[in-house]
This record gives sequence, structure tokens and C-alpha cells, in this order.
Amino acid sequence: TEPTEAPRPPRPDIIPTLPDHIDTEISDEITYEIIEGVSQRSSKILFDSLGFRYTIKSGARKNGNLWRCCIRNKAMVCKATVEQIGDVFTRSMTNHIHPAEPGIKTKIQVTKKVHQKAKENIFQSAPAIIEEVMLAELRPEDPASSRPNPSNLARSSNYQRQKERPAEPTDLDFELDVNWIPADFFRKDIVVEGARHLFFATVLQLQLLAAATSIFLDGTFKVIREPFYQLFSIHAFLGDHNGDNVKQVPVAFFFMSR
Repeated sequence: TEPTEAPRPPRPDIIPTLPDHIDTEISDEITYEIIEGVSQRSSKILFDSLGFRYTIKSGARKNGNLWRCCIRNKAMVCKATVEQIGDVFTRSMTNHIHPAEPGIKTKIQVTKKVHQKAKENIFQSAPAIIEEVMLAELRPEDPASSRPNPSNLARSSNYQRQKERPAEPTDLDFELDVNWIPADFFRKDIVVEGARHLFFATVLQLQLLAAATSIFLDGTFKVIREPFYQLFSIHAFLGDHNGDNVKQVPVAFFFMSR
């Protein structure tokens, strides 16, 4: 048999050394925050610093609260929970089955502020409110998931306003609430021979109408609801001093029941 070479002892300078203590704890501590009034279904939402959110499970604990993941729908039911006793929050051993949403707390807070501002400023357009709030609340370094979809947010804001408005009239015998009409726009409630017509125009529009030398009358039926029949409008042709750049401008509106 051929002689075999005996294994050489390892060199002391390349032997790996282990630290005296191995830290097995997660370096970044998870923090939690409860925010109220950010959900239509739940009065409180629990957010953690990882990007997960939870709703409280009613009647689950006598001494404390049990929060369960918000992702619970037909496609996915996440069973991750957090137990709260006083100011102490403890995650369950069940992990989330979906990715975290960094910035979700900011997104929901922005949505809440837009909805609140839309209710307080009923004559300001939803897109203008959204732009104002997003510029004030969001930073360039915030993740994309912290930015609500402007189109969806505009629809939900207008829906919130609609719930606050007076009920739509079903007949002509109703009381007109002028608090929901912009100041200096409603002119007269005209009742004649069983018909009812509402006249709207601003002071500037009436001045333009008085100065106009040519007007155009138009009736629109698709945009009006019963008990009214048509939206009748008066348009003036306006231009500069030389008669150039002529534009057709609406200067008066009538809700007409005939």
C-alpha cells in the first residue's frame, strides 16, 4: 500500500473564534400605537412599527385586549394577533401570512384628515383638499405605500360629504337649506302656478349678464333630478375691448320643474 500523509494541524492564525456572548434578541424593538377614528368598522386600530395593523377582538379578554390582524377577507385570513395588558404588547407565535405595509399608518391618517377636512369645508373641491393635506403630511422619503390613491380618496371624501347633506327632495314641497349653498349664489325661490323654480347666480355673473350684448339660452335635462325637470342656463358672449377672444360664459342657472 502507498503511504498516506498525516493530516496537518490547523494554523492558529486561521482558527475562527466565537464571541463570548451571542445576542439572539431582535435588535430593533417593535413599537405599537393605537389610533382612534381611522376605520369605518372599528373605532380603534393598532399599528406596529413593522407595518402591520390590527383590530380589537371584542370580548376576547377580561384583563386586557386581544388584537388580530386586519387582513381578514375571502381571499386571506391572517391569524396573527397581539395581546395587550396595560401598556405592554406581546406578539403571538403565529406569524403574518402576508407582507408588511410600511407607511400604512401614515396613509390611513392622511385619509382620515382628508375626510375630516372635506366635512368641514363643504364648498372646497375634494382634489384641492387632497393636495393640501398630502403636501402637509407626506415627506419625499416616505414609502410609496403611505400615499393614498387620489382618485379613490376623492370618491370616498365626496361620499362622506353626501352622508351629511340633507335628503334629496321627492316633491316640490320641501324646505331649501341654504347652508349647503355657497354664499351669495342663491337668488330666488320662484313659485308660480303650481311650479317651482330656483334661481342661482353670483353678483359677478349678474354684472356680466347686464353688460352682455349677446346671450345664449340652454336647457339641460340629464344632469337634473326629480322633482325638477331641467337645468335652464343663460350664457353671455364676452370678449376683450377690441371684440376679440370672444368666449361663452354661463351667468345664470335655474332649476325648473317644468
